[in-house]
Amino acid sequence: MIELCVSVNQKSDLNQLVEAGATAFAMGIEDFSDRHYNKFTMNELIELRETCRHINVKLNVFVNRMFEEEELDKLKGHLMALKELNVDGIYFSDMGVFALAKELNIENKCIYDPETMVTNGKDANKMIQLGCQGVVAAKEITLEEILDMAKACDCLEILIHGHQTMSYSKRKLLSNYFRYINQPKEVENKFDLFLMESTRDEKMPIVENQYGTSIFTPYVLMSYSQIKEMIDVGIHRFRIDGMFQSEEELVDAVKNYRSVILGTKSPESACEDMKQKYPHQNYSDGYYYKKTNLTKE
Repeated sequence: MIELCVSVNQKSDLNQLVEAGATAFAMGIEDFSDRHYNKFTMNELIELRETCRHINVKLNVFVNRMFEEEELDKLKGHLMALKELNVDGIYFSDMGVFALAKELNIENKCIYDPETMVTNGKDANKMIQLGCQGVVAAKEITLEEILDMAKACDCLEILIHGHQTMSYSKRKLLSNYFRYINQPKEVENKFDLFLMESTRDEKMPIVENQYGTSIFTPYVLMSYSQIKEMIDVGIHRFRIDGMFQSEEELVDAVKNYRSVILGTKSPESACEDMKQKYPHQNYSDGYYYKKTNLTKE
């Protein structure tokens, strides 16, 4: 079965997204996830777990922060709560999360997502051998490299739609900058801030929170023209990131992917529909056809 996992922005999105074709959801919990806005509370997660059971979709949870040693007891308690809730998947990047999950015998729920590090089939397979249920491929590799990885690892997950993280720092870059120029501003958890390089016209979203600063691609990755080729080599797990997108746009994106997968709409038609309906978005095929070492002059 082809899995379309959507990172959701708000609880009201769920039913519409299921109708559009979503088969799984991913969400962040306050204090334990990073780079996903509208993080939910644990009480909300409990409620959402029941909702997902009722509508027969999977529920995955982001535990994708880098944790300090003094946070490990709290982290273990959180993982114990996720075990009790019997969530379907736990996205992580810090190997400390995996070590604690293994102590709790829930390593089979772990999905390794270090954002940039999984670039070959051997690395992906190693995490599967250690007990993970899935591995997310790096976002900066080409389609050819993704297809080669899939031939070596049948538990690969691909981020196919949304803004991609370009850079992350545990430093509070925005706050430090405004403090340096003697113009202090409240910038934490603002989602309408952008960076622009002097040699480019594109705006890169930048978000600072209590854990650091993330910079995102100036474009929205769109994979309608590539998804069938990925499915043909055995990839069946795909993720759509809803960050910086409206509820309507996210629903339309999912609906179009499901139509392309079922063959009821051509990739070209799906691309054109999104571009016409959301002309403000800068849609792109990202790094599918270009290597990252060739993009900076």
